[in-house]
Amino acid sequence: MDAATPNPPAARILLTGASGFVGRQAAIALGRCGAVTRMARRAAADVDWACDLACDVPEPAQLEGFDCVVHLAAHAHTAEPRDAAGRDAVIAVNHRAVETLACNAASAGVSRFVFLSSSKVLGDVSSQPIPEHATPAPVGVYAQAKAHAEAALTELASRTEMNISIVRAPLVYGPGVRANFLALMRLADGRLPLPLGGAAAPRSFVSVGNLAAFLALVSRQGEGVYHVTDGQSVTVGEWLRDMRKMLDRPARLFSVPTALLRSLARASGHSEAFSRLFEAMELADERARTTLGWQPPEGRLDALRETMHWYCTNRT
Repeated sequence: MDAATPNPPAARILLTGASGFVGRQAAIALGRCGAVTRMARRAAADVDWACDLACDVPEPAQLEGFDCVVHLAAHAHTAEPRDAAGRDAVIAVNHRAVETLACNAASAGVSRFVFLSSSKVLGDVSSQPIPEHATPAPVGVYAQAKAHAEAALTELASRTEMNISIVRAPLVYGPGVRANFLALMRLADGRLPLPLGGAAAPRSFVSVGNLAAFLALVSRQGEGVYHVTDGQSVTVGEWLRDMRKMLDRPARLFSVPTALLRSLARASGHSEAFSRLFEAMELADERARTTLGWQPPEGRLDALRETMHWYCTNRT
């Protein structure tokens, strides 16, 4: 009888941004796949290896022995920086540190590098789902830095043996979410009628659980640019109706002419908020589905219920 074939050794993965909103879930997903994960995150006494990528990118010697780097650490997209120092800080982390880390990983013999990018490299509005091969059209320093990082990684992949995957995600939601999706939940939590009945433009979203599962998948296979979504587009109006239903409240949405709202938003300096609410932005994710057989493991409503439970438990 032939001896049993031994199991392959577990992949050794360096995960940056492990203490972040996506990073915590990615660490769990990688563990479920059997990976041995070393976590690089903001300095703290209880971690094996602290790494602040704003000023301290790991050298090649620190990366030797790793099979894969999953790079999530970044300056998150919030408000556009108001001064040169703020813009430089975003560029330093979201572009230059990414390029340096990837070059050091290639020099150390790391075989895979996964970079979490953003749908914002493709702009803020689209009349139809955008494919992976579309020309980037970044708006603002955050998106521009991410786009430059993507270009640098694509060039590096062409001249090294390291396999590089770039994952573009739309707005991510889930327990612990901040910024725009948290603001939407707070809006739904109010009892006043909302003039958002006409917020019917389809937009792509991805739950943090689905994104983490996809990052774990591309840490093992695939290369190039991938879009990852929940698999269905949703309007802001639909989100609010679902949220209020889960809060046992009537939807109470009414419509106001969109042209009027656009004019009011422009006059008050809230054009970006109007765009997020009333204009379409969809990603086409066929490449992940056809080449990797990707299917989101988590349904949208189940993910929203979990998110709303977290919100209700933690709201003040």
